[in-house]
Amino acid sequence: MLVVYILLGILLFLLLLLSLPVSFTIQSYDEMLVKMRILGFPITLVPAKEKPEKKPKKPKKTKEEESKKKKSSIGNYFKKKADAIKEQGISGIVDALQEIVAMVKTLSKRVIRSITIRKMQFHLFVGGQEASDVALNYGKLCATILPAFSLLEIVFKTKRNDILIKPAFTEETNVYTFDIVVWVIPILLIWACLCFFVKFMVFTKHIDDKKNPEELEEEKKNG
Repeated sequence: MLVVYILLGILLFLLLLLSLPVSFTIQSYDEMLVKMRILGFPITLVPAKEKPEKKPKKPKKTKEEESKKKKSSIGNYFKKKADAIKEQGISGIVDALQEIVAMVKTLSKRVIRSITIRKMQFHLFVGGQEASDVALNYGKLCATILPAFSLLEIVFKTKRNDILIKPAFTEETNVYTFDIVVWVIPILLIWACLCFFVKFMVFTKHIDDKKNPEELEEEKKNG
């Protein structure tokens, strides 16, 4: 009984860790900076630290052969399923596409729910060699960038937004800075991928159960 309590405690601890958000910070001021923060500990992803060069290890033939066997078995599995769909005719292909699209749509909704944009700051100062160039570029950039940020606000949960685009007649080139902080809940992301995987495997399993139109017609005639 003690072992069961220990395992339950470990499981609850893992669930608690996976429920805590992982934050990603993307900044561009003087240079690009990408940081990931897990449990309050920051990890710099960009710029990456230079690692000492290691001598390349000779790959083992056994591992290569095993990986090739796995790839071939997976490829054969999906090839059989694709052939089974083709045998069902146009109706089978359309049904399969509809089910795949529905699964991908559900997956994307669940993934989006696991992401929150905590901060979205973007400042762009439009420059140019002449005032007419600045005005023209300013109009084009406003027409493309502002709708893109509006779409992000609609799709994702956002907290603090600061979007600024201004003409800068004293600058010859565009000057921009951005600071974006994104939170991801790992357990929601894992759950979304797991649900998609289960649904996809159930879908592929039931492909062989469906009959092509010719077999259905024969059954109707015999019946």
